[in-house]
Amino acid sequence: MPRLHFKKIGIIITVLLLPLISVAQVSNTTCAKKGYTIVTINGIFTKEEGVDGAKANRQALEDRLATIYLGEELIVDYLYNPTHGLFGVIDLTDVAIQKTFESVDMQDPDFLKILNAASTQVKTQKVLLVAHSQGNFYANNFYKAVTDSGDVSTKSIGVYGVATPASYVAGNGIYRTSATDTVINRARYVLPGTFLPSNDSISYKESDDSGHGHGFREIYLEYRGEEIKKEVEQSLGKLSSDPSRSENTPCLNPPQKLSTFEKTVSPVVYVVDSVVASTVVIGTMAKNTVIPIAVGTYHITVNTAVWTYNTSVAVAVWTYDTTLAIGKFVGNTVVSAGSFMYNAVTSSFSNGLVASNNSATVILATLPTQTLSQVPAKTQVVTTTQTQNTESPVAKSPQPQTVFVFEPKVQTGDSAPKLVFVGVLSVGGGGAPPQVAPQVLGVTTVAENEVLVEDVVDELAESAGAAKAAPALSAPQ
Repeated sequence: MPRLHFKKIGIIITVLLLPLISVAQVSNTTCAKKGYTIVTINGIFTKEEGVDGAKANRQALEDRLATIYLGEELIVDYLYNPTHGLFGVIDLTDVAIQKTFESVDMQDPDFLKILNAASTQVKTQKVLLVAHSQGNFYANNFYKAVTDSGDVSTKSIGVYGVATPASYVAGNGIYRTSATDTVINRARYVLPGTFLPSNDSISYKESDDSGHGHGFREIYLEYRGEEIKKEVEQSLGKLSSDPSRSENTPCLNPPQKLSTFEKTVSPVVYVVDSVVASTVVIGTMAKNTVIPIAVGTYHITVNTAVWTYNTSVAVAVWTYDTTLAIGKFVGNTVVSAGSFMYNAVTSSFSNGLVASNNSATVILATLPTQTLSQVPAKTQVVTTTQTQNTESPVAKSPQPQTVFVFEPKVQTGDSAPKLVFVGVLSVGGGGAPPQVAPQVLGVTTVAENEVLVEDVVDELAESAGAAKAAPALSAPQ
């Protein structure tokens, strides 16, 4: 009975440990056909430890994923891209070199360390590189190096990019870059070459990563965790093992050690690359900064000139229209005032005190071809005497008479004469001699067939004397 009990216990333990034994067999192989390996490659200025370090980024991604994918084990690891001293100058120089020589197979010391670490860490044929920021340069170079050497089939390795400054994703991989990523946006103005366009826009808090919007864990996994999980799984789904590859051979061969010559030349090459990259960066900054400023200044100048021209034209037109309107208004006002004064004067002489107390004599000349001297004086003088109705039959002495003199003027190009007022003639009553008080208006120059005003006045005086001697017209009875 006791033996049977121990047999049952042995069977139960065997059943429980069988899956673990199977997994252990896969894990102990050199390069397993089954299973997937994800390795993260961090960006610039990332420490290995700490809440924002490379290990924390790996852990944050692993927490988003399951441990099994399509029935096979999923391993998440990391390859560290170290940060150097000199206040980040070396790291920035590395980025400038990587971007400047992006299409060249660069074998810098950091990249060789990453390859060497991968040769010992990767234990499955199917590998996905998840790169962030500068890590995308290393991931693209990694893909090129292992596929060109034949270590890994292009069907067994892939790249997924996050916040990438590169111009492509190796193996036509998927990427995600936010338009609000200020680090990538600044890099576009500093680094040469082209960039993959932003395909997302993440709204984040300023306190998330000091307002940069660039952190792998703080921004991209925090706000796009589910989307990144789906895209990573989609990238894993494209991978397949290499049927021709033995599981007993290393998945990745370690990089060849540098020869003494290469070790000697490498620092010199690095310095040359640094100078070239720095020059290119300065040129890129000038192109992306100075030229837009010049273009913007040009557009501002042109727009200002056009606005000034349009404004000047508008002001000139407004001034012209306003001046013309004011001129018309003043002209109309003067004409109206003149008409009003003329009507007032004529009304006063015809209906006012002058008409009621005096006899008015008006001398007219109606023939344009005759002068005043050629017309009999009697035909030029019209005398009307204002009589007063009185009960006394005794005739009163005649009242003084006022004669208004008008002279016909023929203007050049006109066929009809125009009457021009030339003066006033006063004839005293009671046999008093005529008193001439000329008030000459207008031009008095002598022309052919015209008579001077003085002559007209003399003739008018004679006519007035004759008119005075003649009996006055009496009012009808």
